[in-house]
Amino acid sequence: MRPSKTDLIDLLGRVLSGVVALPPGFLSEAALAERLDLDPRRMRALRRAGVVTPRRLGRGFVYTEAEARVCAVVAALGRLGVAVEEIADFLDGPCPEAACPATPPACRVQDCCRVLLDRVAERVEAEIDALRGFQAALDHAAL
Repeated sequence: MRPSKTDLIDLLGRVLSGVVALPPGFLSEAALAERLDLDPRRMRALRRAGVVTPRRLGRGFVYTEAEARVCAVVAALGRLGVAVEEIADFLDGPCPEAACPATPPACRVQDCCRVLLDRVAERVEAEIDALRGFQAALDHAAL
């Protein structure tokens, strides 16, 4: 069985650096975006993708502690270059085959999170390699 969204968020919130601690209670979308240093358009994108489902209050949205925690983890993942769509797929999609290739009922939350973070690490390593190549080209051009 696939780990729950709550379990995934809980583990990622504990292992990712930069996950902002939030006050207890409800937060407006504007207040939460400000606390997380997110553009309000990013908050709307999270709602549209179904990553969070805040309550509507008048013309705005209000986030529970649990929804705010999801946003804090998503903000940390976003700083690592993970797109909203990838986050939505990870949280609500099927279990990654790399985490549970033979027996999905035995899937553990850390296995699913490891697959996501391994993909992020591969992308970051590729970016670093590209930057080193760029530096080498600049060094060579300067000679």
